Amino acid sequence: MRESNDPEMSLATNRINHLNGWLTTEELQDRLTKKIHKMVSGEENGLIPSPTSSGKSYNPSTTRWKLHPEITGGEPVVHFHKTKGSRDDAMGKSEDAGVEATELLSREDACGMAAGKFDSEVDTPTSEPVSVWINDQAQNRNNTLGQLHSFLEEYNDGELPCCPCQSVEQWRDVPHDANDDVAYDVVHATHNFSHVPVLADETNIFFDEQPDFKSTVGERQRDDMTRSRFQDIVTAWLKEIDASVKTWEMFVAIASNNGSTELEDVISDPPAVDSDWFITGEDAHSLAPALTEAAYDAFSSDSDANGRRVGKATSDSGAFGDNEDRDPRYNRTRITLIVDDENKPTAYWNVPELGNARSIICLDAWPSEQEWKQNIGDNIDVHEIVTPSEFEKWRRHERGLQVVQIGDGVRPGATEFAVENYTNADQQQVVVESIRNRYATSFRSAIFPKKMSDQIEQFLPDDFKTLTYGKVKSNNAFAFDRVGLVSNSIDPGDDYVLDLLAARGLDASPEMHDCIGCDDEDPDCPVCEGAPQRKQGREFVGPDADVAADILAGVRENSVAQAIGRWSRKPEAPMAVVFVRTSAIPDGLVDLKIDTPWMFSDKQKAVVDYVRANAGCSVKEIVDETDVSDSSVRRTVDRLVELGVAQAGELHGENRYMLTGFVPEEGHLDLSAL
Repeated sequence: MRESNDPEMSLATNRINHLNGWLTTEELQDRLTKKIHKMVSGEENGLIPSPTSSGKSYNPSTTRWKLHPEITGGEPVVHFHKTKGSRDDAMGKSEDAGVEATELLSREDACGMAAGKFDSEVDTPTSEPVSVWINDQAQNRNNTLGQLHSFLEEYNDGELPCCPCQSVEQWRDVPHDANDDVAYDVVHATHNFSHVPVLADETNIFFDEQPDFKSTVGERQRDDMTRSRFQDIVTAWLKEIDASVKTWEMFVAIASNNGSTELEDVISDPPAVDSDWFITGEDAHSLAPALTEAAYDAFSSDSDANGRRVGKATSDSGAFGDNEDRDPRYNRTRITLIVDDENKPTAYWNVPELGNARSIICLDAWPSEQEWKQNIGDNIDVHEIVTPSEFEKWRRHERGLQVVQIGDGVRPGATEFAVENYTNADQQQVVVESIRNRYATSFRSAIFPKKMSDQIEQFLPDDFKTLTYGKVKSNNAFAFDRVGLVSNSIDPGDDYVLDLLAARGLDASPEMHDCIGCDDEDPDCPVCEGAPQRKQGREFVGPDADVAADILAGVRENSVAQAIGRWSRKPEAPMAVVFVRTSAIPDGLVDLKIDTPWMFSDKQKAVVDYVRANAGCSVKEIVDETDVSDSSVRRTVDRLVELGVAQAGELHGENRYMLTGFVPEEGHLDLSAL
């Protein structure tokens, strides 16, 4: 049980002990270990919801897997991580535990050319510095460093200055040595390395945190690819294979109107193309064949209830050697493309084919089941290791993480519109100042949506540490902080949910207001103009409405839960209290709920300011000096007394008032229940 050396840090003054019924961290870790061993030895694929501190990163990293062929089947173990930082942390755990491990580095870390060390020594087809050229090829054409290395070696007529290059050398003995024996207990790499076929061929795979193999297509700054770039990729491929149609407009028109057998045949079984085209061809992309096939499939398919159409294809680049004697899945990835009701591609997934893996173990503290299945495969079942009641008791009494919810309301803050319309900077400031006054410098860390940074950071103390929602997973920055704040939530919007529903073949739609002027979606209707309004509450209707709600919660509620979990993350860390300013929290994660701040009206603020500046003042004096009515003054000062931040005392036959506690300029947050 986690101890606290500060009694004010605990909401529970009368603690129960282990004999009264909660798991110890050691017991939770033991459950996870046994579940992992059972699943790996049984060659299973599954998703294990594994709370922070249960050992989901530690367990695969510190096990001497080579000594347990009865579990691994004598096959390699590969541990995939979300970030380079979490990969490096896991590698450190392996080294500390005496485990034989290696890590696969990304292109900038492994190759001097990619890192910019040889920009003046290597020629490129575009005459760009080689580091710029490699980055463009990887980011915008999806070509691998291995392909680019081979191309540049031939283009420069000999050995490259980075050779012997770590990007090549690191593959020695991975996943087997020259004698076809398993060389390492565990191989550490980031999620994208799961696209490398040899790492998924008869191996035992661990995914630490959910991978995201989705690329968004659109005109927003955050999109991974513009629509014009997507269209250029398709038309470039149509031209390269000399298809009967060579423009995007004609391609869409033909595919959408009964299709063309000739076009479909050449897309599904294109002629051989020189592999250099994917590197040097105008508008080329390594996924051009598959994206074109998926686009044709989408445009020739019926739309769902939300106007989405889905196209699917497989990509087999053959980039990793001869594939003739291998399972056809060896080099393959699975493409799923979404097209909206305006024939615009919105997103595609490029998911590695993991069907040849011996076992796949997915570990996540707050998993979104549909996202996991979309990014890994349908054949993963959920394996619980702890009940909701057990988790709640363990979190509070064993881990020492206690959560206080401030007020009601989801409080979205992920977009400029949400920040402008659904947030209150003064209220935010009252919360921060009140908690800071209560806990002094013990309160020094907060998490909030990125779009709220300017609003919140303007009144945070100089010693404050902050994170935004997109940076929280596997982040230990607040592990030893004792008081924290999680403010507002992120909402992915309906399009995110509808795209994933379409990709999964599910049927649900946003709940809309019924139009009083038509049967809905009549473009000539003078009331709705064909665009019925979304009902508040973010509900969905349809056969799979519950799944749609889970997908939304998988971003909104689970992101808040992940944020809360940044505190008290390690066994040696102190207890922590986390205040949360949103109701988008999973069930069982709130220990105490307090009211939202009392924000002063102009008249109330005038009263509070006068009392603040004039200790011992009377109601009459306040009325005379502030021009606020007697009844309003009395209600305000009585409430201050009730909240315990002011005191009333009789002098010469009348009550006089003075502030006795901290009261921010714009309002008051009542923390007396803590």
